[in-house]
Amino acid sequence: MADDILQRLLATPDPAAKAALVAQFVLTHEDPALAQLVPILAFLRWFDEPVVVALLPEAERLHSPELFARLTELPFVERVSYGYALHDLTRQGLLAEATIEQRISASQAADAFAQKEDSESLLETLYCTVLGEDSQTTQALLEESLFTLAKQDEWAMLLSLFAALRDAESLVGIQIVKPALLHWFAQGLARKVIGDLPGAVADFDRAIALNPEYAMAYKNRGNARGEQGDLHGAVEDYDRAIDLNPEDASAYGKRGLAHSALGEHQAAIADCDRAIALNPEYISAYGYRGLARSALGEHQAAIADYDRAIALNPEVATAYCLRGLARSALGEHQAAITDFDKAIALNPAYAIAYNNRGIATAELGEHQAAITDFDRAIALDSEYADAYENRGIARAELGEHQAAITDFDKAIALNPAY
Repeated sequence: MADDILQRLLATPDPAAKAALVAQFVLTHEDPALAQLVPILAFLRWFDEPVVVALLPEAERLHSPELFARLTELPFVERVSYGYALHDLTRQGLLAEATIEQRISASQAADAFAQKEDSESLLETLYCTVLGEDSQTTQALLEESLFTLAKQDEWAMLLSLFAALRDAESLVGIQIVKPALLHWFAQGLARKVIGDLPGAVADFDRAIALNPEYAMAYKNRGNARGEQGDLHGAVEDYDRAIDLNPEDASAYGKRGLAHSALGEHQAAIADCDRAIALNPEYISAYGYRGLARSALGEHQAAIADYDRAIALNPEVATAYCLRGLARSALGEHQAAITDFDKAIALNPAYAIAYNNRGIATAELGEHQAAITDFDRAIALDSEYADAYENRGIARAELGEHQAAITDFDKAIALNPAY
C-alpha cells in the first residue's frame, strides 16, 4: 500500500488531488507499514489547506492558535517537524505571522535538536532554524545535513531535506541549487525508493545535464545502475562521484560492492578500506569488504568484518546472515545456524536466511529440517531458483527422487544456467 500511494502521488500533478491522497495516507496512519513514507509525504506538504480541511472539518472556524493546537494534537504530527508545520501554515495564511516568541521557541528547539545525532533530528533542526530566518546558519546546516544523510544512504530523509531546501530558498532568500536541478534529483530519489530504476536513472541524467559536477547525482545514478545490473556503468558513476568528492565514504563503499559483483575483489577491498578510513562507523563497508574477502577464501577475515558490523549495530539481519555463510564455508555449520537463527529473528521474511540455514542443516545430515527451511524460503519468494535446487538435493538425499526432479525442473525453468 505504501508503494501504491507514493506512485499515485508521483503521477498526480494536480495539487488538490495530491492533497487528497496525502489526507488518505494520514487518516490510515495506523498501518505501521506506511511509516516509511512520512518523510516523503512531508516533502509533498502535509499541511496544504485541503489536507488540513480533510483532517479538521472545523478548521475554517478555528482561530490560528486553536488550529495549530488541534493539528499538533493529531497522533502523526510527532513525526512532522514543528518548525516545518508552523512556517508552512503561516505562509499559506492558515496561521497569523509567527510571533517573536514563536521564533525564539523555534531557535531554542533547533539548538536542542542539534544535540541529537539521528537523521530526523537533522530535519527538525533545519526546519526550526529556517523558521528563525537565520539564513547563514541555515545554509551551513543544509550543506552538513546533505553530506551526513548521503553518507548514511538515508534516501527518504534526503528527499525531505530537499523539500526543506526549497522552503529555505523561498523563505530566507538563499540560493543553494537550481530549482530544476532540485526537481530532477529529488524525483530521482523518490523513483529509486519505489523501485522505478529506469525512471530514477533518467532523472539523474537530467540533473547531471544541468550540473555536470553534481557528485551526489553521479553516486545515486551509480546506485540505480548497479541495482539494474549495469555494473560497469555504476563503477563509472562512482569514479566520477569520487573525483568530485574524494571524501565521500559511501561512494567508495558502493564502488567496492560493484567491483565485487564484477569479480574484482581486491579492488573492492581497497575501496572498502578507504571508505572505512573515512568513516570507521560505516557499517555497510564492513559488510562489502567481508563479501570480497569471502570470495577470495579469506573467511576468517570476513568474519572479523561481520563481527565489527554487528558490534556497530546488532540489529542488522544481513550481517548475521553473511557471517553465517562465512562460518559455513569454514565447516562451522552449527555456529552458522545460530547466525541464521538470529537473522531470521530480526527479519522473519528473510528468504535468503532460510535458504542458507537449510543448507547448513543439510550439511549436518538433517535433510527433513532442511526441507522445511527451503519450503519457507520458497513461500517467501516463489522465484527463488537456489531454494528449489537445494530442496531438490535434500529430497534426493531422502530418496524422494520424483519430488527432487520436480524441484530441479523448476530451478532450471527459473534459471536456465543451472
